[in-house]
Amino acid sequence: MKYLWRIWLLCCVLAGGASAQNAAVLWMRPWADVPHVWESKNKFGIQDRADTRNNTSAGIFSWESGGRLKFDADETLSGLAVGYRVVALGVDSSLAAIDGTFWDVSAGLGVRWPAWANGWQFQTWLGGGTANDGDFSNGDGWYGLAVADFSYRWGDDAQVNVGLSYDGNRLFLPDFPLPYVAYRRTLSDELTAVLGLPVGGVVWRPADVWRFEVTYVLPTGIEARAGYRLTESWTLFVEYDSQAQAFAIEQLDNRRLFFSVRRVLGGVEWQTQRLRASVGAGLAWDQEFERGFDVRRLRTVTKVEDVPVVLVRLDARF
Repeated sequence: MKYLWRIWLLCCVLAGGASAQNAAVLWMRPWADVPHVWESKNKFGIQDRADTRNNTSAGIFSWESGGRLKFDADETLSGLAVGYRVVALGVDSSLAAIDGTFWDVSAGLGVRWPAWANGWQFQTWLGGGTANDGDFSNGDGWYGLAVADFSYRWGDDAQVNVGLSYDGNRLFLPDFPLPYVAYRRTLSDELTAVLGLPVGGVVWRPADVWRFEVTYVLPTGIEARAGYRLTESWTLFVEYDSQAQAFAIEQLDNRRLFFSVRRVLGGVEWQTQRLRASVGAGLAWDQEFERGFDVRRLRTVTKVEDVPVVLVRLDARF
């Protein structure tokens, strides 16, 4: 039961449609039980310089930061909250088409309304942001965010979420609001699963020291993680992730630059009730820069060779 809320965040919104990138996935999940009003999550990725096509090269640094604020330290399902998310992708390359710092910055306000007499509950998020190639005045980079989510619970073991989400920087069909549905079920103390479209997954704890997680996001990818707990605070982990980002291009109307990457790495994590830090090293491959409107029709700009990568995470609650 202690892991129920971590799985619920996968299906409570599905606000990114077919993209795991949407800020509302970060903002709308239930809060941890430890009293706090603010939380922040940060991830830094550093990789060696690697060759690209046409005798060019690229060095890539990424930073992702997200946070949110509520107004009652003891609430785990906050009635009112604000959130932000920042993604920065720095590319140092002799290829002008990909050289520069790319930004995705967004903020929003969420309201969880009182539950109705029939057991259903409604929550909304409204916000906006800009995803650009360094020119924040580029009107094509600005986008809106909106979520309308309906949920119904059967005790502590089952929940269904249905709703509609809009993300103007979504990788797939960014111009249209998309529906979603998910059914979450706690099958035992060790196993919880989510069956949904476009997001689903499973968390399995066969023993106190082991934890396995798999999450899919259709049609863009899958994430998997295995952790072995050495002590109450220290964990060894191995993980795989596939992710993509999109940024409006100043010179081309209604076209974006897409960056996608797959990574596998292993590392160590230290965690307390209020702090979590981890460092991992591994390989980044299948790196590609593409140009287009959305993932249905993209044109390759260049590919980046396989290269070692280091990821550092720093999370905190206050």
